[in-house]
Amino acid sequence: MKNADWLRRYTKLPQLIHVLRTRSLTLLDPKHWDDKNDGALIAKYREKYRFKRVLALCFTKASETYHHWRIYADGVAGICIEFDKIKLLESLTKKKGLRWGSVSYVRIDRLADYQKRCLRWPFIKRYPYAGEEEFRLIYEDRRENGEDAFQVSFDLKAINRIYLSPWIERDEADSVAMMIRYLPNCSAINVLKTTLVNNRKWQRTLVA
Repeated sequence: MKNADWLRRYTKLPQLIHVLRTRSLTLLDPKHWDDKNDGALIAKYREKYRFKRVLALCFTKASETYHHWRIYADGVAGICIEFDKIKLLESLTKKKGLRWGSVSYVRIDRLADYQKRCLRWPFIKRYPYAGEEEFRLIYEDRRENGEDAFQVSFDLKAINRIYLSPWIERDEADSVAMMIRYLPNCSAINVLKTTLVNNRKWQRTLVA
């Protein structure tokens, strides 16, 4: 499967259990993001179009990297959900207020080029983050009494597989995989421990 055909979401085990149990994804307010430049641009977009809230959820189109694990799924509780992109987006198509797109990585001296391309503002990020190859879901809401979190349901069949942390022990990984498959409608989900930091094939290939 080409990387253009899937989306990956790096997160932690508690969030994964919530995703599987509720069969939903949670979009949150970008003001809580570590990258304040990112949040500020989305806030300007919200103000321009007079939305009460603009919420987001991020994925990556990139192949597995050490960076993604360390930054977004660090430790033994880290996980990565790999989605079939087409199946996921098809299950979200009729959700009101929801849109999505790939992120453009822009140098500061080129940011002014987007001044009139306002609808792209939620999908712009500073160039130093280009290696993330991010893809975003955006939820736009004009309701006065809306919440700062939005749960959108999706089809669990859109999940290709789940990768467990490169730092979790094998016996623990087996137990976590068994627990995941015991959840309703999850018995067929492929759960694997990534070999990113300890790949036996790599280690055996070169002979001294």
